[in-house]
Amino acid sequence: MGFIKAVTWFVLHLFNAIPDVIFNYFIEVIGYCIWTIFFFVSGIVAVVHGPHLSVAGAAAFFAFVCMIVFGADAAFQLLDLRSAWKARNDRRQMQTTTNADEDDIFIRR
Repeated sequence: MGFIKAVTWFVLHLFNAIPDVIFNYFIEVIGYCIWTIFFFVSGIVAVVHGPHLSVAGAAAFFAFVCMIVFGADAAFQLLDLRSAWKARNDRRQMQTTTNADEDDIFIRR
């Protein structure tokens, strides 16, 4: 399920099908954080049941690898969220400054 979600988000980002809205980035970060916690818990469960099951070692290994990958992706998404937030604030500040400059020109004449 996590793989399907990751591939879906990748394809949507690849074709720029997702608008640059802060809320979309936030939803992605929350999803990746949830899957990171899920893989961490499943890896711990696999390690605990390791002596009883023969394939639990492989399951634990891949769970921790997925946890690291999804955690790294969540960190990258947080960086994107931060840069999008800063860009939005810079655009707002620039629009406010531009409007103030235009008002000063009209007042001087």
